[in-house]
Amino acid sequence: MMPDSVRAMTLATALGVLAIGSIYVYETAPLSVVAFALAALVVVAAWQPAVALGLTAAALPLYHQPFQTGETVLAPSELLLAAAAIGTVLRIAVTTARPDLAVTGNQRRAQDVFDRLATRFGVATFAGLSILTLIGLTLLAGVEDPDARSAGLREVRWTFVEPLLLVALLLWQVRTPRHRAFVLGAFAAGGLFVAVWSLADAATGGGVSVGGVVRASGPFPHPNALGLYLLRPVAFGAAFLLVSRSRSRVAWLLCGVGAAALVGSLSRSAALGLLVAALLLLPWMTRRMRMFGALAAAALSLALIVVAGDRAIGASGTDSLALRTDIWRSGLAMIRDRPVSGYGPDQFLYVYTPRYVDPVAWAERFTSHAHNIVIDSWVRVGIIGAVLAVLALARVARSAGIVVGQGESGRIDPLATAAIVTLAAAGAQALVDNGYFVHDLAMSAWLLAWAAFGRSTASQRRGALLHERNRDGRSGSRRLASL
Repeated sequence: MMPDSVRAMTLATALGVLAIGSIYVYETAPLSVVAFALAALVVVAAWQPAVALGLTAAALPLYHQPFQTGETVLAPSELLLAAAAIGTVLRIAVTTARPDLAVTGNQRRAQDVFDRLATRFGVATFAGLSILTLIGLTLLAGVEDPDARSAGLREVRWTFVEPLLLVALLLWQVRTPRHRAFVLGAFAAGGLFVAVWSLADAATGGGVSVGGVVRASGPFPHPNALGLYLLRPVAFGAAFLLVSRSRSRVAWLLCGVGAAALVGSLSRSAALGLLVAALLLLPWMTRRMRMFGALAAAALSLALIVVAGDRAIGASGTDSLALRTDIWRSGLAMIRDRPVSGYGPDQFLYVYTPRYVDPVAWAERFTSHAHNIVIDSWVRVGIIGAVLAVLALARVARSAGIVVGQGESGRIDPLATAAIVTLAAAGAQALVDNGYFVHDLAMSAWLLAWAAFGRSTASQRRGALLHERNRDGRSGSRRLASL
């Protein structure tokens, strides 16, 4: 029989999926149905907080498929995140009101919560996102176009405020290795769901025709958007299976399904990210795996050139790789005009098209981002945004180098290692495409950052201290030094 905690998590997951699914039954869900679903999700969050956060992670790629009630449009991940926050408040209120808890017990609990939130990762996250939120709102105050202001406010909510809330809830509520594995497993499961959707859509005549080639898109409006998001769960799943030395054929088959959908998107930036992930994972590959991977990559590249032709080599009109350079040049011109403040969140399109678009890049005049995370951050939130983007890329690159250096030392957390490899792959992709300023990309970036760097909880430190105390041969002075 399953342990009680596993049974509870399973039941809570089923209830949460049923609540979200009930909304999608209607084209425009009645307010009563949305209220019922929210109430059910709040119960799930108060009962099993990790389940609510895992469902939030799984629902991230569905933000392009929002549900509507009246004039309100919400992504499933936003409703789940709101339910997780309300459930957390309810859980705190119920726990605090319990008469069997002494005041000292409440104080210890409050101190434990503070310790988990006040990690180096937590403080840096709260400080960085709070600064970006304030800068973004300040810049939006000077925007004259109401449409531009509303778009900017939405981006602030999607990419600054909601990721901040997600990180806070993850640090606060995810307390055990099982819960951590559940949240990250749900993230991977959401990617698998999108992959199956994309492959089924392409097989039944769906997808998007770009440059004479049909590309898989699934629930996303464009194949590039599918490639941008799907790289992350696919790279995470493959990295975890390699690092943990899993021999499960089913798990590898599911990972292959995700990779097939990623290839079907024909996203060149996703291919770059996969290449970076593969290079970082070489220490965990056997010689046979390396040889097989090289042959498979060569065969796949040849097949894409034959089938996709100009798209694969970047020579077709609107898909020319030279367009990237033209867009970067325009982005740098924007920065020269406003080097300190930038133009505000989600203002790239509103400035690029009327003032900075190169006539050579006229086919891409409706692009909404600079196709480079540093330039894009600088244009949107000024020089501070660019500095934070560079620091983030440097931190990920340094951590990836450490991971590769450790190799098969056996002292590596597979989940954290997989998250670091995935962040490095996403960072490489972000240098030539959108890397952050969309809801699913921003939320998944911080989810992976939490998995990679946000694990120094109070309970883990106490466990490490207990381990040190129990080691043979420890003197009192060495124990004190360990403390």
